[in-house]
Amino acid sequence: MSKTSAVFKLKIRYRDLSEMRIDSRKQTIQDLKWLIFCRRSGSREIEIGVEHDLLKRAITWSRAHLKVVARSKDKMIYSHETTSSFSNYFSNSYYFDKFPNDDEITIAVKIRVEKSKFVTFDKLQEGSADVKLELTDGDLYVSKMLLSHHSSYFEAMFQSDAFIEGQKGVCQLSDVKIEHFLFLLHSVYGLPIYFDSPMEEILNEVTELADRFNMEVMLAKTEEYLMSLPHQEVKKRLEFADRFRFSGLRKYIIDSLEADDIEPLVNDSHDDFDSVSVTLNSLLQPFKLSCAACSSSPNRRLENRCVCIKVLRYTIN
Repeated sequence: MSKTSAVFKLKIRYRDLSEMRIDSRKQTIQDLKWLIFCRRSGSREIEIGVEHDLLKRAITWSRAHLKVVARSKDKMIYSHETTSSFSNYFSNSYYFDKFPNDDEITIAVKIRVEKSKFVTFDKLQEGSADVKLELTDGDLYVSKMLLSHHSSYFEAMFQSDAFIEGQKGVCQLSDVKIEHFLFLLHSVYGLPIYFDSPMEEILNEVTELADRFNMEVMLAKTEEYLMSLPHQEVKKRLEFADRFRFSGLRKYIIDSLEADDIEPLVNDSHDDFDSVSVTLNSLLQPFKLSCAACSSSPNRRLENRCVCIKVLRYTIN
C-alpha cells in the first residue's frame, strides 16, 4: 500500500543560491511523485516550492496537509502550515526573507495526502475508455462517447468510415502532448479545471487545441477564467481574445480601456500595433492615423484621445 506522508529536506546557504532551482529527491505519496525545491527569488528572498507530477491521470478530488519549516543553527526562521486541495501538476511556493547570509539553512517539508481520487487514462476499459489516442509522448485511452459529445471534430471522425480512426478506434495526434490534452479531458469528464500554474503557462497551447477540436465547453471556461483576472492582466489579452473569437472577453477589454491603454495600440510609432491581429488591425487603422496626428500636439492629444476611444469602442462592439 502506498504511503500517505513523507518528509522532504534540503540544506542550503543563501549565498550559494541562484534562480536555478535545487531539487530534493522524489518520493511517492499516494501514487504521486512529489518533491520540494529551493531557489533565490527577488532581491533577497528564498522560494520553497512543492510539486508533484501526474501523467495519464486526472485528479477528481484531493486534500493534502503541508507543513514547511526552515531552521538555522536550530533556530526556526520560517514556518507555514496549510491544508488544501491539489490539482494536476500541482505547484505551490512559499517565500521568506529573514535568514542569515552565510549559515546553513535546513528546509523541511512534511506532506500528508489525506484524500485523493483519480481518473486513469492508461488502459482500455470497456464502456469507459474505448478509443486510443496516440500522442507525441505516449498513449491515452478515453471514452469515444464523451469525446464525441464535447467535440464535433471527434464526433465526425468516429462516425465516418472515411476516417481510419472511425474503423479501428485509434486516433493519431502525433503533434499533441499528453500534458496539454489532459487539461481538455478535465472538461470532457466534468472534472474541476484549475487555471493556475502551470495551466497559465500552457494556456495558449491548450486553447489552440480546444479551438482546433471544436471543444466549445472548454473554450467557454477559458474565456470565463480570463474575464475573472485582475483588470491589468485582462487588458493584455486583447489579441488573444480576437484570435480565439472570444467576443465577450474582447468587449469586456474594449469597454474597460482608458486613454493610456488605447494609445499604445493606435500610436503610429508603437511596435505593438503590428502584433495586433488582422481584424483589430483593420478596425484600429483610422485611429492609428488620428492619434498620430494627435501626438504632434500635446494639447490636441489630450483633447482627442477620449474621442478616439469612444469611437473605437462603438466600432468594435
